[in-house]
Amino acid sequence: MAGPPLPGKVKAVLFDVGGVLFSPPQIAISEVEREHGLPLVRAFVSGEPNNAFCKLERGELTLSQFFPEFESEVERVVESHGSTVPAGFSASVLFQRMSSSVRPVPAMIRAVDTIQQAGYKTGVITNNWIDDINEKTNELMTQFLNSHFDVVLQSCQLGIRKPNPLIYRLACHRLEVQPSQAVFLDDLGRNVRAARDVGMTAVRVRETHQALRELGTLLGVRLAFEKTDSSSSSSHVSLKS
Repeated sequence: MAGPPLPGKVKAVLFDVGGVLFSPPQIAISEVEREHGLPLVRAFVSGEPNNAFCKLERGELTLSQFFPEFESEVERVVESHGSTVPAGFSASVLFQRMSSSVRPVPAMIRAVDTIQQAGYKTGVITNNWIDDINEKTNELMTQFLNSHFDVVLQSCQLGIRKPNPLIYRLACHRLEVQPSQAVFLDDLGRNVRAARDVGMTAVRVRETHQALRELGTLLGVRLAFEKTDSSSSSSHVSLKS
């Protein structure tokens, strides 16, 4: 839950991308895990904060540089369980699957417009990466975000990623609000906890309609939603979290 309403106190709302504004990439990861029998989620988090995925999201690796490092990490994780990586697995194919599975969530995008019309500032805090393979994908996502939000903070451009508290404070600074005047939405518990730790009100997005109900209560704004919205669009975008 987001906590008690803050009438008249909130001035800005910040959104995560993957799992909030867009459908979660974890769906594709889980599918590939099952198909190949690989502990991919463990490979993504093993060795944080200095594994290949964290370096990718901090902009220390481009996507093409990330692939061989991540495949080596997957191999180490699999071998630690006494198994081997199937010949058909590749990080490149995994990320293609992740990207092609992601869709915008129309109800959440509409909510952004409603919130802005009600006079609130809006922003994005996203962990993402430099796609040097399909640069147009990066450009399209950046254009979309910049056209819809007052500020956009991308981890790969800043060299810091959620849940580092600095990225939340920087977002508030750019919006010219105090953390106590901002609400943040994210689907990952650790990112929500980090936002609360710096003084923000945070909503964990488990379902779109649940999150919009909580957000609407906090803002005193009616936010319409449809339960089927999260998969209703056919637009393809890159994974951003």
